[in-house]
Amino acid sequence: MAKEVWDILKKTYKGIDMVQQNNLMILKRKFELVTMEKSEFIESYFFRLSDIKNEMKLNQYNLPDRTFVKQVLNTLPMKFDHVVAVIQETKDLEDLSIEDLRVSLILYEQRINGKLEDIPKKDTIEKARYSKKDTADAVKFERQ
Repeated sequence: MAKEVWDILKKTYKGIDMVQQNNLMILKRKFELVTMEKSEFIESYFFRLSDIKNEMKLNQYNLPDRTFVKQVLNTLPMKFDHVVAVIQETKDLEDLSIEDLRVSLILYEQRINGKLEDIPKKDTIEKARYSKKDTADAVKFERQ
């Protein structure tokens, strides 16, 4: 009787183990293929990657931080190329924490987004300045 129970438990555990292994393969593939969309924010991208990492942990696999960090750096859009180069040259990627990387990228994203917001303001100021100048030139021309 005890042997029969043991055999049933072994089969059940083996089935669960196979399901976990299959789920883990799917999650690893999903993690390898994920990329940041051009219009996506760093925070939401990290959230997506962290979800996959947490699912892996539920399937008994602990994704190393360095793997996570390298995946992020390799899948960012071109607008982050400058900051990725600086991070790769100045930081030890083996010791760089996920949180440090996240904060650095958010700060960079805020900086470039702030500059992009300033562009329309500058354009509007320039247009206003030129339209005043053009109007003044037109008035001078008409008087002559």
